[in-house]
Amino acid sequence: MKRLYPTNRLLTLSHQYRALKRAIESELDRVFPFECVVRVSNPSFHGVGIVARNDACPAHKLPVLVESGNVWFYEIETIDERLTRPRDWPVWVRQRKMQIHRDIMAARERERTDAAATELVRMADEAGGFIVPESTTRRTS
Repeated sequence: MKRLYPTNRLLTLSHQYRALKRAIESELDRVFPFECVVRVSNPSFHGVGIVARNDACPAHKLPVLVESGNVWFYEIETIDERLTRPRDWPVWVRQRKMQIHRDIMAARERERTDAAATELVRMADEAGGFIVPESTTRRTS
């Protein structure tokens, strides 16, 4: 059985396709960044949604989180506009954005707490396993 190898033309088209896909994704990320609010006018859906991340989404579509909690892929042509003013957002979008903000703040607090715990462990290792709080140490001047 004869083995077939990709032709130079096929390889060139493959490289061009990947480069074009990266360019489309980059432009989509610039125009419709993650978590921005958009208005969609699609035959199956007219409303507001939040741009989501989804690796399975084709390059010519935009993943949008809708009020039901589902993420749907809409053609770029059906995205009417990006809503930048919170007063234009429905209540569910404002609530979702506030929850995202609270989650981010909680994650940052966990990082700070973890960093403090790591520092205490480092200090204990340096002190031979014992940590003496500064408030209980006597200072002699």
